[in-house]
Amino acid sequence: MKWNYLMATVLTALLLSGCTWKASTPPATKPGLEAIRFDNATPRDVLLAGRATFEKSCSTCHALPTSEQVNRFATDEALVTFGILMTRHMANLDDEAAEKVIRYLLALRHDAAP
Repeated sequence: MKWNYLMATVLTALLLSGCTWKASTPPATKPGLEAIRFDNATPRDVLLAGRATFEKSCSTCHALPTSEQVNRFATDEALVTFGILMTRHMANLDDEAAEKVIRYLLALRHDAAP
């Protein structure tokens, strides 16, 4: 009972004094693959590596996609989400290889692929 009275007193004092409690903000985390967006400045060697990885790791099930095929996705974000599913969960690529493949697909979608 004394504890409840003490807590009520402390909370009342804080409220009356105008004191505010700021919740701590969690530290920023490094963006994952879902943060990838089309960037026209993506280096050519990254795009070529993405294409080569696609040909090596994905061609057992898929032919190299065309611009028309990747443009069937409503948005870049939808293509990225699908790319993550296919590269990470189906082809078991690591994040670095998956990122290159996804960047290649985005460049293909924007007619900027080599």
